[in-house]
Amino acid sequence: MQKQPSTFAPPLPKAARDQLITTYAKLHGRSVHNGATLNLTDVQLQSGTLSLTVSALDFFDFLMFTIFREPQQAVATQLVQHSYSDLAKTCMSLPAHYRALTSSVASLPQLVRTPELPTPLAVSVVVRTADNFYLLVRRPMATAIGAGYMSVSVTGGLEPKDLRSSNPITTCAARELQEELGITVSPEQLSLQFLAAGATKLQPAILLQAAVPHSAQAIIRTAQRAIDYNQEVAELIPVNKTLLQPMLQQYTFTELGKFHLENLR
Repeated sequence: MQKQPSTFAPPLPKAARDQLITTYAKLHGRSVHNGATLNLTDVQLQSGTLSLTVSALDFFDFLMFTIFREPQQAVATQLVQHSYSDLAKTCMSLPAHYRALTSSVASLPQLVRTPELPTPLAVSVVVRTADNFYLLVRRPMATAIGAGYMSVSVTGGLEPKDLRSSNPITTCAARELQEELGITVSPEQLSLQFLAAGATKLQPAILLQAAVPHSAQAIIRTAQRAIDYNQEVAELIPVNKTLLQPMLQQYTFTELGKFHLENLR
């Protein structure tokens, strides 16, 4: 993985972006936190080796892209009702800007090679326990994206500090597992399955499986002590392979989480 200077062109000044995001979160009871993440700008596969190029990006730029890529008339009306008329106008102007940028994107290579788009690279990890359960998560209602949805065990974006390691992907995955579920894993316990992006959210992610030497119940008993558990997990659910497919049909999953769970290797 290599880093290059950012060529991302934000549609709003930073102050206007931050005001729009934080006001939206306040009015909708959502929890938001900005931070540095890594924008995926190129992917190359040569001789079985995956080479990724990234640049720095604020998470709020991606959050704004995700929330305001489609017309948000109800949100604009709510902003006006709370005396945020200028923010309402900004909210309604963004879809046309993003639509122009995404209109020609029809594949993952096109997505990550459009520098005007915020496409931060994430990891998506499914934990398989020693007693052959997969751990699924129901997200809290305060989550900024996918509130209340079912998802994989942990997800998270790569950060600039991950580039200091020999394998930024496994470093990020291990950190997210530790922070959200209190699980310590080694690189050998992580297997890479896919590089994918959702057709709606448009965020590329490395999909991994973690084989851990703990039972599902042992993890459930200790996970609540993890530093980010309450922010990221409303419920931790162990599911065996027989029940996994019925659950995917019965419950609403995040787009990439559903793809990941339907294609476990």
